Amino acid sequence: MKIIDSLKKSSAGVIKTSKRFPMTFVCLAAVFIMMTLLIFSDFDSEDIGFFMIALICGAFFALCLELAAEKLSGRWNRTLLYVLSTLLPVVMVFVMFLLHYMIDEDYHFIYVFGVIGVSVIASLVMMIKDAEKLEIFPILIKSFLLAFAIGLILFAGTSLCVFAFDSLIFEFDDVEQVYMMLANISWFVGALLFLSHVFSDERDEHNRSIAYKIVFLYTELPIYLLLIAILYIYLLKIIASLDIPSGGINMFASLASAFYIFNCAALKCYDKENKFASFYIKAGGIIMIPVIIMQCVSLGIRLYYYGLTSARMLSVCFIIVTLIFVISSIIRKFNFKTALACSAVIVGIVMLTPFNIINIPVKSQERILEKTLASAGLFDENGEIIPASDIDSVSMQDKQKITGAFDYLRYTPAKLKDNLEIVKYADFNELFGFGRVYGTYEEPWYGNDVNYFWFGNTFAEKMLDISEYKSMVYVYYDYRSDVVDYYDDDLYYSRKDLAPEETEIVEKSPPEDINTNENYGIDFMKIADMLIENSEGTNYTDNLVIPVDDEKDFIFIHADMSKYISTGEYKSIYMSGYVLFK
Repeated sequence: MKIIDSLKKSSAGVIKTSKRFPMTFVCLAAVFIMMTLLIFSDFDSEDIGFFMIALICGAFFALCLELAAEKLSGRWNRTLLYVLSTLLPVVMVFVMFLLHYMIDEDYHFIYVFGVIGVSVIASLVMMIKDAEKLEIFPILIKSFLLAFAIGLILFAGTSLCVFAFDSLIFEFDDVEQVYMMLANISWFVGALLFLSHVFSDERDEHNRSIAYKIVFLYTELPIYLLLIAILYIYLLKIIASLDIPSGGINMFASLASAFYIFNCAALKCYDKENKFASFYIKAGGIIMIPVIIMQCVSLGIRLYYYGLTSARMLSVCFIIVTLIFVISSIIRKFNFKTALACSAVIVGIVMLTPFNIINIPVKSQERILEKTLASAGLFDENGEIIPASDIDSVSMQDKQKITGAFDYLRYTPAKLKDNLEIVKYADFNELFGFGRVYGTYEEPWYGNDVNYFWFGNTFAEKMLDISEYKSMVYVYYDYRSDVVDYYDDDLYYSRKDLAPEETEIVEKSPPEDINTNENYGIDFMKIADMLIENSEGTNYTDNLVIPVDDEKDFIFIHADMSKYISTGEYKSIYMSGYVLFK
């Protein structure tokens, strides 16, 4: 009876929460439906995937607006707030969906996380009733763990039942679809239970739970302080050796900062009643200051020599956020709630404005590249890049900076300055007149006497009927050693990938009467010549099957070659493909 009563209570809580936050529920239900369509239908998975991402943004945005509507309902017109909290999430969903067609994927990615991040933090700010006690955080943590556990048990238990039914009674045509649907149901149930538990009017005293106190106050917090102690020992090592780090520390310091903020929220409810928690709340910020200084020095060295990247800009922002929470622990009037609000502003700026984590690092790398090229004399009078006349005229440090900036700017979605736009498509060696430099390693440089070629095949997009062949072998050719390696481990998968579903292939290895010596009788150099002669400026070819002799054909997958211009000889050939036996 207790189980039935508990289920009824949970169901009532879910229904009540869905009425309280209707648009959040609608967006989550729509994600569930889209996932179901993705599992059981032949719809375009890419469009459904992007629409699901937009709906997830809409769910977080809707929850934020609906909480704001509740908070402002006493001062504003209730109908107006209800209409806005209903319409704006719908607009957000369609905007986020359409953006992936209009902008680069990287920009779409940061906008998605920007909307979600700002919505989550703003929701937390509105859910905090008493900034001194922060009772909502223990409730959030326990609700999440409870919802996760129920979802996991639901998935594991039903999957076991399906496995038993499939094995003993009736075999499903596609049992993987069933498992995927069970996972889909499990996350949806867990999400609804999480919301209903967090916003229940009849919550237990979560912050008084003995289990919660044991896990977070007496287990997690000591481990965190142990990490801080290790970082302090590392700081003493730096002082003793006078060896200032330029990397490595950032990851551990960022983890320490993240746990510091988490612990401030999770343990604030014990501030008045537990001396250990009270000590941490008061002294935790001060303890973090040496760690933050050490992280700033390490990161500053990287920024000075190599400039900003997206990862480093995120680290800088996280340091600023940590400092805000440190200030909130020292200055009582500047409380945790205010620190959260400031964090939301920072997230909004670095994700949703032109000053984002893509544009600002690109500007930094452009400045570094321009400054280094100018000092090395690699600009002409028109500001265009010219190759170095003497390799040794450019220092190793400048080569490192040029290499780092080039590699970063080459694949950025941001538009570069006109004189640097060539970086996105030019060959590094030809552009600068020397090979890349990574640390102490410098790539060999062959001057302008080498041409480089790369080719790929389009058969994977078109599918190929290989039913007329008896067997096939994957080969990889290396011109330098004149050796062909062939593998059978993944052969069946590869053949299924190549052939239509109805193709039945019996054999897996070459027939015994086929001469497999001398590279299967395949002239890979002749194939390389053919690819270069017929390339016509493109790196891809539709020339699927290359005849070898009466017994076999060859399909190349990938070819990477270099050739000396002066002699016409090949410097290197790397080629992979399939030998097809008739």
